[in-house]
Amino acid sequence: MPDPHETLSIFAEVSVALAGFSGIAIAFGRRSEGTLNRLESRRLFNLFTFSGFVLIVALLGMSLLHIDSVDEEFLWRIGSTLLVFLGTPWLIQDWRKVNRLSSEERIHVPGIVIYPFTVAAIIALMLQIANATVIGTAWPFFIALVLLITFAFQQFVLLVWTRLRDV
Repeated sequence: MPDPHETLSIFAEVSVALAGFSGIAIAFGRRSEGTLNRLESRRLFNLFTFSGFVLIVALLGMSLLHIDSVDEEFLWRIGSTLLVFLGTPWLIQDWRKVNRLSSEERIHVPGIVIYPFTVAAIIALMLQIANATVIGTAWPFFIALVLLITFAFQQFVLLVWTRLRDV
């Protein structure tokens, strides 16, 4: 089994790199002039939220792993509980934001992108509930972090792709 400290360190590094690349996405075209539309603002917010959340959770996990008296099973259960309590309201809020987009903005939000990622997020949340209550190991927690990084990367790609398509 991989070292949890090293794995969390990799997650932290990737999240920082992805958030840094978002600066490049903002610099594309008119974004540097402050002309983000509502959809681009949402995607940028999601990108920073996903990356920042992975960074905070990874750093917190690395810190707690250094405490000798902390049981690793307890750590993974707490991490999964944290993901459920923060992820569920975010998922509901984001779904509402998507439904409030204008018809013009919805053209840029294809269902082929939204629905599979929503299903993956729901499955990941259910897996976190199982990890918090029954399983108590690292792999479900790491799966959720991989999905969060994937979601952040998806937002980055959509930011760049939308702008390039509009040029």
